[in-house]
Parts: sequence; structure tokens; C-alpha cells
Amino acid sequence: MTLFKEVRNLKILGHRVGFVLVNRANEAKRLYPSAISLKASVKTYMRTVDKLDENPTLKPLVARWHREVQMRISNGISMTWSWDPFELYVPPADGVLVLASYRCP
Repeated sequence: MTLFKEVRNLKILGHRVGFVLVNRANEAKRLYPSAISLKASVKTYMRTVDKLDENPTLKPLVARWHREVQMRISNGISMTWSWDPFELYVPPADGVLVLASYRCP
């Protein structure tokens, strides 16, 4: 996000900014919401796993959701930021993680 803001500021000040830099800044701006969503999802997942570790009797109750989340993580681990379907992948993973966190007290 900083890159986008700096490029915008340079343009406002009347400086010429290279095409490649402008493209990188626009790409960063486009991916920023997905990155924030993914970061929140991972944080939620880690909190949920910690709660399950604290209370192992809950593990059988959420095993199906836990497996689904782990499967999505293993499918998504090889993705890169430049891969177009990445944005399509983030919302479903986010939804599954939120669902899993509600299942665990």
C-alpha cells in the first residue's frame, strides 16, 4: 500500500513515474484487500487451533471443518500473488475459517 501512495504522491508533485513502477503499485493496490483478508483468516485459524489444543475433547466435534481448512491451505500454499484466481480463492477460505472458529468455543 505504501508503494501505491508514494507513486500517487510523486505524480501529484509533477514527477514522471516509470510505467513498471506504476503497474506494480496498481497491482499492490488490487491485491491489498485479499492480503488483509488472508492475514485475518490465518490469525483466526491459529486462534482456533490454539483453543482446540487447550481443550482436546472438542477436536472430534470440529474435525470435518478442520480437515476442510487444512485441505484449502494445502491447495492454496502453492499459489502466488500474481496468479489470477488467487482472489477467487481467498473469500471461500476466509469463510471456512470463520465458520470453523464459530464451531469452537
